[in-house]
Amino acid sequence: MGWMQPQQSTEARALNPTEKLAEVLCKTSLEVTVSHIEDANTPGANNPEFYRPVPASLSKEELPFITASTVMASATSGRHWIVIDDIVYDCTNFITEHPGGQEVLKPFQGYDCSWQFWRFHGKQEMAQAKELRVGRTAGVKNKFKERPRFVGLRPWGADYL
Repeated sequence: MGWMQPQQSTEARALNPTEKLAEVLCKTSLEVTVSHIEDANTPGANNPEFYRPVPASLSKEELPFITASTVMASATSGRHWIVIDDIVYDCTNFITEHPGGQEVLKPFQGYDCSWQFWRFHGKQEMAQAKELRVGRTAGVKNKFKERPRFVGLRPWGADYL
């Protein structure tokens, strides 16, 4: 009495996300490899002391991800981290050597300072700073509003003066 045995259809069974991905890959003959998975729940990952400068040879994508809250917590941990273009730099030892003095870097501890950096520095200084990188981040804000830049001696549209 084979007609009484229920047959389970693959269409009626719900597929989990891994099975759905495998099904799509089989149909499209794509191969997926995972080379780097980040876990922000790693013990110590929320502590700025957990992170150390990385080799200058690492690309931006290979840098460890540091949450915005961890970057901001660096201000109370004794580390002097700044963010330029979503890259975290540890300036703790460099702050005393900064040509503009310590007072220039202090207001940016735990914050983004991208537009200020690019106003006074170029690619040569950024290349030298590669050895200070500790990771990459997202969502860290600059606490200062960028001032408008003017072309020439007078502001644009100031012909009436």
